Amino acid sequence: MQNYYKFNHVQCCKTGPHRLYMLQPHHIPSIVNSNYTCSTPPYSARYLNCNKRSFSDVRLASCKNDDHYATIGRNSANYEPSVWGDFFATYAPPNLETKERLEQMINEHKEEVRDMLRSTTNVVELMKLVDTIQRLGIDVFYKFKDSNGNFDEKLCEDARGLLSLYNAGYLAFPGETLLDEAISFARCRLKSKANDLNSPLKKQVLRALKTPLHRMLPRIEAMYHIQEYEEEETRNNTLLKLAKMDYNLVQRLHLEELKHLSLWYKELNLSEILRYARDRLVELYFWSLAGYFEPHYTRARVMYTKYGVMATVVDDTFDVYATYEEGKLLNDAFQRWDEKTINCLPMYLKNLYLTVIDTIHGLGDELQPSEKYRIRYYIKETQTLVEGYMQEIEWFAKRQAPTFDKRKKPAIDGNIGSVLLLPLLGMGEEVTEEALRWLSSFPDIVMAPMEICRYTDDAISYEREMNAGQGPTTIVCYMMEHNLTKNEAAAKFESMANESWKKLNQACLRPTKVPAEVVNRLVNFARASTPEYLLGFSHGSTIKELISMLFLNPFSI
Repeated sequence: MQNYYKFNHVQCCKTGPHRLYMLQPHHIPSIVNSNYTCSTPPYSARYLNCNKRSFSDVRLASCKNDDHYATIGRNSANYEPSVWGDFFATYAPPNLETKERLEQMINEHKEEVRDMLRSTTNVVELMKLVDTIQRLGIDVFYKFKDSNGNFDEKLCEDARGLLSLYNAGYLAFPGETLLDEAISFARCRLKSKANDLNSPLKKQVLRALKTPLHRMLPRIEAMYHIQEYEEEETRNNTLLKLAKMDYNLVQRLHLEELKHLSLWYKELNLSEILRYARDRLVELYFWSLAGYFEPHYTRARVMYTKYGVMATVVDDTFDVYATYEEGKLLNDAFQRWDEKTINCLPMYLKNLYLTVIDTIHGLGDELQPSEKYRIRYYIKETQTLVEGYMQEIEWFAKRQAPTFDKRKKPAIDGNIGSVLLLPLLGMGEEVTEEALRWLSSFPDIVMAPMEICRYTDDAISYEREMNAGQGPTTIVCYMMEHNLTKNEAAAKFESMANESWKKLNQACLRPTKVPAEVVNRLVNFARASTPEYLLGFSHGSTIKELISMLFLNPFSI
């Protein structure tokens, strides 16, 4: 262990890791190939009910030491207040088309597009091409090289070809350095050509340079692609109209969910009772939507957003407010998971503890009888999460900086369940008990997304955590152990995140004990781990515009 505090002078690096994504034909709505309907699931209203208990309803015996706790000096992270407040609790979307009329129009256009897919070879060939790119072998890229082994400069004449080469390069596996060369070659040429291109290709290139297609969230890519497809001279208006209607109908469902969650959060009154904690309900809902935006996952989104609110408040309690002794008491209470343990807690921790337990047991009430075993995962992963927070506050209290590997363990192992496993508990029968047991062994398909999230978040949260008096952070431990500057350490974290993406790519093609529908959720949460999105949890204003576009701007039809 080393003394941490002598490193407080280190400046923060604002350079974040690259952001990534998997190739999909986003401009063709999924409803074309199924009997899917966009109507609200019949069970959704049940999952949108508010919890009955709020802080104002809790009646607790006063703790004899409350006066003592009130005089303790506290840290403060000075979190940016919510940019949304209770906006979505009262927001009413513009009445452009009734839901019933939209569903009728979608079904009519769906049949037209099905006929088009059966009769138009160009669309089928396009889908085959996307499928082929996903399965490219490394030897294919040698066709892009000249006799000297360098990438052929003739490729520079074809911006679309360069863009395809660039995006395909992000499907690399570990050790495929040739694809790294392809990315470097294509990125350099695309940057030099971008401003000379015409839209919509120019927009696609600029967006890919920021976030490659393989690492772009499906819902966000669909939003952008609809806008750009409308600019295409060769667009198919039937397909475009269907995509717009589908998008608008799903957006309405998301708004309904967000409204009910906002009312639930308002009733909790967390912002008044625990003023040190972040109010990030809308950003947490965005995170859940990143994992699964489809209409039939209403229950999963609502359940995970509620859990995310609880996890965020507990995180902030350990990070910026609770003393070491208070942290030990709170950790002990969570490990026992028994309301009888609250008597030794100060009042604010009693309220926090009971609200977390009440919320988690409320999530258990939403499960079907055959799914009740899942509540054990909520309890176990919450205990693991809190234990990790306790380890961090202990290092801080003892003025110690562990090795990078020791510091990384609670950051990854402590969060892996809450970030990747618990979001699956609100899904349906595709998530079996056997699948959860296998995923709990932390195979690469689970570890890789968590590493991507941690390495990215550690690099961008350094300055906030240092200013809040938190520590020792993971990146500081790495800097100390390897004698690096903050910029050098941030670059290394970026490189480690990219290597984890390669591990994830490879894991996606290996046989697993879970269906592809579950694997896709894990990949989506990796896609949500970009600097921009993660920064939004500390500074909601950074993604305010994106959230406005997703929820408040329907397409005109």
